[in-house]
Amino acid sequence: ISTSGKYIAVVSEEATLFIKGPSLKYSIPFYGDSICCCSISDTFGIVICGTNSGKIVICSLSEGKIINILKLEGKIKPKKILITPSWGFILVHAT
Repeated sequence: ISTSGKYIAVVSEEATLFIKGPSLKYSIPFYGDSICCCSISDTFGIVICGTNSGKIVICSLSEGKIINILKLEGKIKPKKILITPSWGFILVHAT
């Protein structure tokens, strides 16, 4: 679960991301990939998810779709994601 302003992002059954806000409601499936962490920023209009397969998935808050997928090198798995409030940097703690 992650919140920002009036928006909330919830992961269900480890493979579906639900985004809810005042005037929107989206469901984004991650077909066969399990989500292990997520962060949402209403300031920058993005939701970032980390998966067990070592991917960082960037989703649009306004459109409810995946914008970009970044693959981490080696067998690195993300554990915690943070979007900085001032500049929108994406910080990932991984093991």
